Amino acid sequence: MKKNIKQIMLCIFIFFAAQAAAQQVSVSGKVTDAEGNPVALASLLVQAPGDSSALAAVVTSSTGEFSFRVQLRPQAILSVRHLLFEEERQALSLQKDTTVSIVLTPRDHLLEGVTVTASKPRYTRSGGNMVVHVEQVPGSETDNVFDLLRKLPGVIASDHQGLSLHGMGVEVQVDGRSMAYMDAATLLKALPASALSQIELISVKGAEHDGATEAIINLKTKRKSIDGYFGMAGGAGRYYSKDMNLAVGQAFAMLKAKNITFNTTFNAEYINVKKLSGTDSTWFGDAQESLIFDATMAVKEFHLSNYSNLIWDIKPGQALAVNLSLFGAGFDRTDAGTYQNRINQTETSTTTKRDAPRLLTSANAEYQLGSMLKIYYGYVRGNSDYMDDIENTYTNAPALSIAHNEDNVEEQHMGKLDFNRKYLNEKLEVKVGTKATFATQENASRYVPNTSIAQDYAFNAKENISASYASLAYEIIPSRVFATVGIRSEYTSYSIEDITAGVSTKPSYWNYFPHGHIDIRVASWYSALPYITSGIERPNYRILLPGKRYTTDYSYSVGNPYINPTKYYTFAVSNTFLDAINLRLSYRIEEDKINSIKINKGGGVTENTYMNCADLQTFGLLSSFTFEELFNNKLSGSINYTWKKGKYGNLRHGFVIPEGKNEHDDMKLSSFIDFRFTKNMGVNANLSYQIKNKELQIEREPYASLDLGVSMNLLKSKQLSVNLEVVDIFNSVNKQYTLYYDNNVLVSNMALPSQYVQLKVFYRFSGGKRVEQKEVETNDIKRFTR
Repeated sequence: MKKNIKQIMLCIFIFFAAQAAAQQVSVSGKVTDAEGNPVALASLLVQAPGDSSALAAVVTSSTGEFSFRVQLRPQAILSVRHLLFEEERQALSLQKDTTVSIVLTPRDHLLEGVTVTASKPRYTRSGGNMVVHVEQVPGSETDNVFDLLRKLPGVIASDHQGLSLHGMGVEVQVDGRSMAYMDAATLLKALPASALSQIELISVKGAEHDGATEAIINLKTKRKSIDGYFGMAGGAGRYYSKDMNLAVGQAFAMLKAKNITFNTTFNAEYINVKKLSGTDSTWFGDAQESLIFDATMAVKEFHLSNYSNLIWDIKPGQALAVNLSLFGAGFDRTDAGTYQNRINQTETSTTTKRDAPRLLTSANAEYQLGSMLKIYYGYVRGNSDYMDDIENTYTNAPALSIAHNEDNVEEQHMGKLDFNRKYLNEKLEVKVGTKATFATQENASRYVPNTSIAQDYAFNAKENISASYASLAYEIIPSRVFATVGIRSEYTSYSIEDITAGVSTKPSYWNYFPHGHIDIRVASWYSALPYITSGIERPNYRILLPGKRYTTDYSYSVGNPYINPTKYYTFAVSNTFLDAINLRLSYRIEEDKINSIKINKGGGVTENTYMNCADLQTFGLLSSFTFEELFNNKLSGSINYTWKKGKYGNLRHGFVIPEGKNEHDDMKLSSFIDFRFTKNMGVNANLSYQIKNKELQIEREPYASLDLGVSMNLLKSKQLSVNLEVVDIFNSVNKQYTLYYDNNVLVSNMALPSQYVQLKVFYRFSGGKRVEQKEVETNDIKRFTR
């Protein structure tokens, strides 16, 4: 009997327990700030109306997410609290499973001078791409962005080798907006690294990205959330080993008042090249020396640039950003050269004097409604005015003088609309968008010779681009497997008018470009990212404009308005080990590859043109090793190796490649080491070695560069920074051999200076209400930094 009673009681207990569980509902969601950044460690408390007792209490995860179960009831109050944000209270209906999204508003009355510090790694990963937390990189308080990029794994930023990421060409963006209209090196040298919070190294482009390059470097500027100001000003002097000097002045300011943030940066640069050896070359045609050329140059050049950014946080989830960029350049250049024509036994001395003022202006605005909708409009206008006077003195020929004036005006309008929304408990993300670009170029080239070799030509050109794109991203296995697929469709049309000849052409093309990748996080020590991406490389106006344009009596250019864009596909897989070692394998196909062609017209005269010459297939390998915080957190650095091997095929348009010259080889080794004696003093070394570089028509000799520097923070407040650097200690001569398609060879020895000593001095200032805070990986909210 007692046994039966126990069984009955057990059944009753199980029944009521099941009923209680059945009467519970699930509440889940995510807590973010006004920018959509997740807020970690926020406290959530659920209470019944008029009752102070807690029905449930949880804390958000590192991604801002939360989930809990609570008893079914008509209504409850959800309170969300965090030290840096205003308390948020919401009414909840607990009659069924509920998903909520909570946006917190930053506090605007924080204490003066509060300091919050926490550890944060220098690099983290998002969507398969690397995110660099700028304040953790040595020298970020004194470097400009160009100098800072040289310290990042996989990045090569060099005056000799240009800018690349994992061996790929790079598009520079600021807060997700392209800076393609502005010279990238000038922008990066003008912008102080202290203006940035993060740098995104995007080697996996999505359908929403356009452009010919595979990779993106996105510079994310700081956003102060309380009133105050911060700035820095200083300059640099660069002294070359040869007759060349450079002076730079920079200033940056960030101001915050209520819900408006304003950033502005100025850069002034002056270059004085007194007299330098430029090029010493010999052209071989038909197995004999046909032309020898030796050149020197003298240049005085001045650059002035400004980039300003204003952000108005209208209300939580709504913001308007306005950007303005100005770039002005002017130079007075004199080129002197001697041509020895071995075919007709003549010698020519040439002197070219050029004055070239240039102005680029850009303005754009972006309205953002939460994380769902972005509306963007951009305007760019650029103009230049080249004035050339070319004087030739012949040994065995009459004198020739050419006055060349070229006015050039470019204008571009671009509109963009992006929609982004998440579904299925934020596991599925949908992105769709459209973009339209309208660009015009007015170009007038006028030659006034006293002989008949040059002609008058004037051109106008228009380019219209319309694009639509869509992508789906899905979290297949939580925190383990993420998949993204997308497609982009583009239509481009040109209208090119040769005013002088009265001839016009209207080429156009349409195509689509698929994208996709899978982010597989096998374990905390290993992740893999296989992906496919595609795009086009459009021919620029200079290539398309028809007609004949002389530069000297031995060289002229002919445009090709019928050229097709180069379309590319890239298949790659990126492997990451312990967040320190990256190994990337890639295969790239380029169709209708565009190349510059030089044709021997006889008598030592060359014709330059562009055409679709061949297809190119390339295999690539990247290995990157990053280390930090060794020897009691004093030593950090990176080692990068890139290798690419390719081959040209499917030759077209009469293109002929000499035997054994149809390969494409590129091999680079770079490394950076930083050793901090103290927090305010350190030394660094940057080594790069171009082991091999061979392209169609061009083969360069190996090139090595070594930079050494020391940086210090002075004064009691550590606001004065001094940096001394010796660049390109080896001062190697960069020789190159150009292989022309008709078996003529130009052997060219470039001897421009590259070795210099640079001293940089900067002073930082700040004031108002401010919070000095280093970012925490698990709490990636708005940052308040000096």
